[in-house]
Amino acid sequence: MGSPSALLGALRNVSASAVAGLFDALLLTMQCSSSSLLLDILRLFPEVFQESAGDSSSTRLSEDGEGIHTYLTALFYLLKRSGREEEGNLENVIWTACVPLLRCQQTKFRPLQVEVAEMLAQAAAEHSNWAAVGNSIAPLCLESLNPQFLLNDNSASDQRVRVVTKPAWRMLEKKHNVAPLVTTLDERPELLSASTVCQLLGTLLSGALDSLADKIDTGKSAGVGTYSAGKFCEETVSVFLAPALAMFSQPVDSSLRHCAVQSLLPSLLTCSIKCGWSSDAFSLARADEARMSSLQEVWRCCQALLSHGPSQRQDVYMALASFSDLLFPAVLPPLPAEIEVDESDGEGVHVFDIRNDVLFWEELKSGLADADSLTRKRALFILRKALPGIQRSDAGSSTDADRIQTESNTSGISMNRTGNQNSSKRSKWAEKEAGFLGVGAVRDKLTEVHGWRQRWDAFILLHETLEEYGIHLVEAAWSHQMSFLLQFTKPKGDAKDAGPYWGGSLLQKKACNIDVNFTWISVLWQRGFDHKNPQVRRLVMQSFLEVEWERIRRLSSLLPDNVVLGPFLEALDDPVHHKDFGMKGIYSSVTAEGAAKFIGTYSSSLASRRRGVFVVRLAKAIVAKNRGRSGLMAQAICLEAAALASGSVTNRSSENTSQASDMWNEQSYEGPASLLDLLKNLVDNCKNHFNPNYRAKVCGHLLGTACALVAVPKVPFVKFAAFLTSFPKEQITYGGSLHHLLMSWIQAPVSASESGSASEINSWIVDGLRKMAETFLKLPGFLASVVTDEDVEAWRLEADRWTRLLALGLVNGGDCQHLISLIQSYACQIYRHAYMSACTPERLLLLLRSIFKEFKPSIDFLRSADIEDNSDSRSRSLRPGDKRITNVVLSIMDEIKSYAGRSVSAFWEYEQTESSELPAAVKGKLGGPSQRRLPSPLTAAVLQGILSMSTLAECCLWCCEVGRLSDIQESVVSYLWKFAWEVVTIPRKTSQIGAELQLAALEAFTYVCSALAKTATPFHVSAAHAWIKLDRKARPHLPDAPGEMADGLLNALFSNVEDSAFINALGRSRRSTLYGSKWCSADTLLSISGQCLSSPETFGEDENRSSAFSNSTLVRIFKDCIESLESAGEEYFLPLLRSIRRLMRLEVIEKMAADDEHDKYQIMWTLVQSGWSAVVDSNKRRVAPTAAFLSAIFHPAVFGDLEMHGSREDQEECGPLKWLLNRLIELGSRSPRTMRLTALHITGLWLSFPETATCYMKELKQLTLYGGESVDEELDGEILESESAAREYATLIQSSDPELTEEFTNSEMYVRVTVAVMVHTLATQIENLKPNAVGAKSVTTQDGWNFGRAFLLGLLTAAAEDTDLNKELYKKKSAIHRRKVRVWQMLCILSPFLCREDIAQLMHLLKKCLHRNNMPSVRQYIETFAAQLFLRFPELIEENLISALHDYNMKTQALSSYVLIAANVVFGTAASRREELMKKVLPAILPFMTSHHHNLRSFTQVLIYRILSQFPLSVGAGKASQEGVQCLQSITDYLDGNADCSRMRVFVEKHLNTFDPVTSTTPRGVFGSRYGEVDTAKSAEDHPFECAPVAVLDQVASFLSEAREELRESMAADAMALSAEENKCTKGGKENGGKPERVENDPHGGTELVTAKEAEDLAPLNFDIQKKIASLRFSDSHTGETRITTSRMSEYDTESELLLESMESRAKELIRMRGGRQDLVVVASLVGSVPNLAGLARTCEVFKASTLVVADVSVAEDRQFQLISVTAEQWIPLLEVPEVGISSYLKRKRREGYSILGLEQTANSVSIEKYLFPEKVVLVLGRESDGIPVDIIHALDTCLEIPQLGVIRSLNVHVSGAIAVWEYTRQQLSRSSL
Repeated sequence: MGSPSALLGALRNVSASAVAGLFDALLLTMQCSSSSLLLDILRLFPEVFQESAGDSSSTRLSEDGEGIHTYLTALFYLLKRSGREEEGNLENVIWTACVPLLRCQQTKFRPLQVEVAEMLAQAAAEHSNWAAVGNSIAPLCLESLNPQFLLNDNSASDQRVRVVTKPAWRMLEKKHNVAPLVTTLDERPELLSASTVCQLLGTLLSGALDSLADKIDTGKSAGVGTYSAGKFCEETVSVFLAPALAMFSQPVDSSLRHCAVQSLLPSLLTCSIKCGWSSDAFSLARADEARMSSLQEVWRCCQALLSHGPSQRQDVYMALASFSDLLFPAVLPPLPAEIEVDESDGEGVHVFDIRNDVLFWEELKSGLADADSLTRKRALFILRKALPGIQRSDAGSSTDADRIQTESNTSGISMNRTGNQNSSKRSKWAEKEAGFLGVGAVRDKLTEVHGWRQRWDAFILLHETLEEYGIHLVEAAWSHQMSFLLQFTKPKGDAKDAGPYWGGSLLQKKACNIDVNFTWISVLWQRGFDHKNPQVRRLVMQSFLEVEWERIRRLSSLLPDNVVLGPFLEALDDPVHHKDFGMKGIYSSVTAEGAAKFIGTYSSSLASRRRGVFVVRLAKAIVAKNRGRSGLMAQAICLEAAALASGSVTNRSSENTSQASDMWNEQSYEGPASLLDLLKNLVDNCKNHFNPNYRAKVCGHLLGTACALVAVPKVPFVKFAAFLTSFPKEQITYGGSLHHLLMSWIQAPVSASESGSASEINSWIVDGLRKMAETFLKLPGFLASVVTDEDVEAWRLEADRWTRLLALGLVNGGDCQHLISLIQSYACQIYRHAYMSACTPERLLLLLRSIFKEFKPSIDFLRSADIEDNSDSRSRSLRPGDKRITNVVLSIMDEIKSYAGRSVSAFWEYEQTESSELPAAVKGKLGGPSQRRLPSPLTAAVLQGILSMSTLAECCLWCCEVGRLSDIQESVVSYLWKFAWEVVTIPRKTSQIGAELQLAALEAFTYVCSALAKTATPFHVSAAHAWIKLDRKARPHLPDAPGEMADGLLNALFSNVEDSAFINALGRSRRSTLYGSKWCSADTLLSISGQCLSSPETFGEDENRSSAFSNSTLVRIFKDCIESLESAGEEYFLPLLRSIRRLMRLEVIEKMAADDEHDKYQIMWTLVQSGWSAVVDSNKRRVAPTAAFLSAIFHPAVFGDLEMHGSREDQEECGPLKWLLNRLIELGSRSPRTMRLTALHITGLWLSFPETATCYMKELKQLTLYGGESVDEELDGEILESESAAREYATLIQSSDPELTEEFTNSEMYVRVTVAVMVHTLATQIENLKPNAVGAKSVTTQDGWNFGRAFLLGLLTAAAEDTDLNKELYKKKSAIHRRKVRVWQMLCILSPFLCREDIAQLMHLLKKCLHRNNMPSVRQYIETFAAQLFLRFPELIEENLISALHDYNMKTQALSSYVLIAANVVFGTAASRREELMKKVLPAILPFMTSHHHNLRSFTQVLIYRILSQFPLSVGAGKASQEGVQCLQSITDYLDGNADCSRMRVFVEKHLNTFDPVTSTTPRGVFGSRYGEVDTAKSAEDHPFECAPVAVLDQVASFLSEAREELRESMAADAMALSAEENKCTKGGKENGGKPERVENDPHGGTELVTAKEAEDLAPLNFDIQKKIASLRFSDSHTGETRITTSRMSEYDTESELLLESMESRAKELIRMRGGRQDLVVVASLVGSVPNLAGLARTCEVFKASTLVVADVSVAEDRQFQLISVTAEQWIPLLEVPEVGISSYLKRKRREGYSILGLEQTANSVSIEKYLFPEKVVLVLGRESDGIPVDIIHALDTCLEIPQLGVIRSLNVHVSGAIAVWEYTRQQLSRSSL
């Protein structure tokens, strides 16, 4: 024998498979034993291992790994050859080779370690030497796991795992000579890793079990002491099961759990069940019990892990799936005979079955609905494994169970399918495709056997369908399977309900019931509600709501409430269930109504007290998350339905309210109070949605909920007040939409058993208001020296809530007087009683201000007689401008003045202390609102002064607004003037505190200015001037004359602010506050007019008032405005714009141009550019600043100046206003709200100054074409809620037709609607001002006429010659389509401006447009415009209209338009000239009744009948005339009597009335279809496009299409009947030897003899009869034969078929050129992915398929396609067949002799390797996700499928196609070789 080194070198050069032959040869040729050779090679292992382990580089990894593998193969082969020669050979191999390899931690040895374990197990089995393994490997593994066990001992005990005790461990360590653990794992590198231990032990145990199964192990019969495989299994289980369970129960280390579950535990548990545990460590009874309870330990570990998190949850389901064969065995192993099984409640050993645990089934339900898809799949796998246990049932138990389970459920639940009687094509296809799933067979079986097995089949099928299949397969399975489950489902615990599925003991049957009940069905609903496909979610919700819930008794006990409050409620927030929500102002949906019906039914099944709790829980679930608009509305509807316990929320009545107190426990306020809190939160949430109508709907449902469940006197008044004040004021006040419901709630009796009177409720409300006010005014816990702005704001909100309640009218007049007197008593003592509680004066002042704001007089009040006579006011509740409030104001005004005089001393008399510390909150504040940088005591004093002066000013404003200005005391107004002068003359402060005090004084000054502007009468101003003059302190700015007081005050203000702004004491944010006070004050002061100061008779007039300020002052302020505008901050941007608007009204530009060297043009440019810079940086979403900017810059004072706009002749020349408008239009593309506000204001100005509109032709066209269909519902809400937004919006020039434009306010269509209204109003004004006699128009009229004429010609020229607008090919609802409709809509409205001088140009442009191809929605407006032209100028009819009708070669579309124009001209012509016109028009249009084009022919018939039936011609004198009239009458009679003509007229009748010569060209006529007769059930796509009504020609075409579809279906039915008869004849002919077969298909009872050949020849003729409907001739270029087919797709017309024919002929010609291709056509029209199509093209070219059919051949031009196909598209013929034409194409290929095959998995599909392909094949491939549709599957001859061995259910479509093409090619090559 050679040296071992040489042998080792030889081993390195051979593979492992050659080892056996090599050593067999060596042993034969060499005289040595296998054992000796084994030992020689074994000595070389260290060298081999060091070579492999020494270099871990990737270059030697493969070589070394293969070398070691060959070496180990040689070792174990020699070990096998040695047999039992040497007992120690196995131990030597283990310790010398196996253990070092197993200890190695390098990753490259992992696969080798697995092979070592397998070899070792095989060797131990072959040698029956498990003792060697047990004495070597087991101790090593035990020593390696011992540290893991001890380190996790505490956590193991926490997880309730039954582990081995430490004494037992010590005994096992001693037995196996394992050293006690004294070091950590890191210090013991010789130990094995946990993964290696698990893999090694798992492999060894599996080998031992296989050895036992194959009866290789004979140790048990070998005698006592023999260590058998069984013994090895027992001891291994005894030692390692506890550590394995401890590893599995680790909540943190997932790697340990995975090792235990995947490698070790399955083998340990199997051995535990089959072999038991060793009795070395335990007693016999304990070992046997442990033997049967190992699975129970696993379940305990699982329960402990489930409480941790999703990762642990996934591992639990992985473990249960891995151990499923052990947990759910078909037959349990027998227990030892000495162990007694006791199924009673005694102490005996129980046979553990996890299915006896109810927690297992509950957890399984959770897993089936888990968010993780893998967890759901494992749960379904476990459920499948758990259910087949029925096989263990004995005969006796199963017979009774089956008998019970097969009983019919007479009270079964069904789904209401009335809504699906008229099934769509999609639903029909889904029903047919159910057969491919096997659903139909299951359904038929279920209807026969009502057993629980079939119910579980249905449940599993539905769950698997939701997981695996597409929407069409879900539709196929869901409806009838769910119907069945509901029909045979009973409440849990019902007497007739099925028992457990396995036949067990009575205890087991009582423990758990797992038949399919509602708790299981709810899993399907929950899974469906959360499905990723929106169509599936919609289907599941629809089926859920279609259940007839009202027929179910005890619904609340059937359906768990956690399903209702969880998945169902969350599903309602899904927008997919609320299609077209909010369309046309309807804020509801079918789903919301169905959900309310279900919730109402569910709530009605609850007891009264449980119902209240359920509603509270429902409200909590809604509040828990932020809801979408549709979701919040649906959930609010459901909440009210639950409260009413009714499916309809319209059943609100006082009876429901009277029973509210009976739903809660006696003396319990928690339920109703908590409900009111939750409802308040929901009201606050709905305020996030700005549409006021939407919020009103939601609030109505929430208030209805409160009315139904809350008895008013039974809740704390504070909760009641907080709930009511959360509602928007306009909803619940008098006249609001919810006021009636609120009053019915308040006035309802307390309960059905109590007769609560209105007086008791009124007393409860009055007491509550009184206590609330007293508590607010005497609120303890505040120190006057620590009041901040935040405190004041919180008090203000509380005061607003109190006054809001007072304004609701809940209390009568006497009680209102009592409450007002309470406030008056406090106010009258505010100055004299200094001992009031801390901060009471401040809260009192805030309460007074809230009362003034809440009851502010309206314009209607000022115009009513109530101001004169309020004698009955004491008998009613408080109203705006109430006299009682006025009396209080007059009585307390002097007291408040005195208090204010004391309070404002803090502004200038406070002794400044520089060392005063600022509060920490102020010093540390980095952002947010600007805060006063003052010490806390000074802040409180300043706030007191501001509140007192603002309240005094508002008292004066109140008196002015109610007309009691003369009652204001002279001293009060004089004091206000005095305070104002003191503020503006304060010396400049250089310190920070001094500047802050001056800023606070200016804040109070702002409020005072508003009062000064209203009280600026000569009397009050003179008195104030005299009083100020007598003051000791000199007033440097005080003028000599009282009339100059306002001018001096304004100048002093600006001087004071300029001095204060440029000192360093104020920061940037505080300077912004300073400027805000400045411009707010300037805005109010500029409202003072000169007449007010000089003439009391003119006080209160707003129009044409002179200024109270000098020109120099106005110019100074205006210059300051321009300088400040560009860098204006958000705080003062709005008052600055208001000041500019007031200055513009005072014609400041004219005054500035007169005093300055700049002209008006330059001044306006400066203002416009500064304003534009400010607008760009402002918030475009806010209405107030945008509206203020428009009204300030585009002011009527400057808009009438043509110099500001540019040139009329040169549209490119821009003045400042035109330049700004262009910038705003550009901005409008990004800010639709800006565009809408701009259009509203600018169109109003154009209407007022029509001479300027001619300068804006380009801009008018842009506005005409602007807009989409987006909706901005926030605009109304902001205007309604924001006082400043409403005020500024009112300053814009409003539309002349507000009713029409209001409908479009929230949409982008508003822009062109306002333009249309402006144009129409201008045309109306011109028409009304037109002189009767011939004469010149006025200048304004002439300017308007010139504008309209120019605008019309410009738009018409654009429509005819613009590149985009004259395109003839465009998609429906595309951008070009929109622009065309918009242009022609505006042209129709401009038709009153048609001018005789422009006739030639108009006709030329109109003919261009008429002769172009356009969609009917565009042509109808062209036809309307043309009809208006001919009606306005009748002399054009004969020359242009009649002559056009005689052009019979004109395009059919143009001819149809001329026919409709002629008919409309007849209808619009005056009666005196109509008959003469008809004699000219009828001969021109009558020939079209015989047109070859069916649309034109039918269209003309409808119009002719309408003309002749409405306007019959009179009979003339001549015979010819009489015959002509008789002929026309005959035509009329035919059209009237023919049924088809009558049907068509009914179909299009309402659309014929759309043309009216008067209204069809008005804005209401053009845009009125937006809210016309529109089917609300239709989707948004079916709503009128751009307000365009359905065209008459469209309706005619639609009618004819439906008629053709009916005819085609009839023909198809006839063809099928003929085909059946043909088959019958063919069979009969064969059986009768070719004799004629009698066919009885004559309806008259006759018979006809035909042969099978004749029947075959006659069959195509049946299709040739109706060829005129839709036929196509395909000419075969080879044979010249003509084949006729009929298209069954209504969308696939003749022209498309002809195009397909030409393309296919071209493809065939290409094939002949390239030659040698197979007769294989691959149809990939359903494939949408470009890479898949490119790969298919390459595959088809490689295997020479004849044609690749795609949906669009332009895909070959795609760059990605070309990169993948590698020029294959240049060689493979590509044929374009759209998806709608696939069926027709397949039928034609079948007639050509092709077999139509599809690659799809169906119930009847054939495996591809078993199918024999014919020569001529068409292979159809499906979509990437959904496969082949049902209608195409039915057209296939055979479905093929590719066999699959893996888990994934499908292949990529390109890969599948390539496999099928190769299989076809392989078979063809095999045949050719034969």
